[in-house]
This record gives sequence, structure tokens and C-alpha cells, in this order.
Amino acid sequence: MTTNQTDHIAIALGSNLGDSCLILSQALVHLTQVYGVWIRACSHWYRTPALGPPQPDFLNGCALL
Repeated sequence: MTTNQTDHIAIALGSNLGDSCLILSQALVHLTQVYGVWIRACSHWYRTPALGPPQPDFLNGCALL
């Protein structure tokens, strides 16, 4: 059965290890390689402090697929 329905999915992305900007950008590229998945919009990346034990700041954002 096929339909013309389009589902929208919002996902949160975050990284605080290694080259976080590169890691998150590559994650978006990998998502576009999934059949039927398109990135409709992506937020800016926001640096936020980690909570809990000492660790690097997070780079966070979200995407609408």
C-alpha cells in the first residue's frame, strides 16, 4: 500500500566529544542517505554546559526530517 502522506519528524542532536561540529554535520549527511528521508530544516548549533561531572560543553541542535 502506498500513500502520499508525508510524516515530519523532529530529532535532537548533540555531541561533546571530539570535533562536535563535524560529527553533527556528518550525522545529518548520513540521515540524508536513508531512502525517503529529507532534511527540511536544521537549527543553529548551540553550545551548552554539561551537567553533572566535569566534562566538555555540548554542541546541540535539532533537525526536522
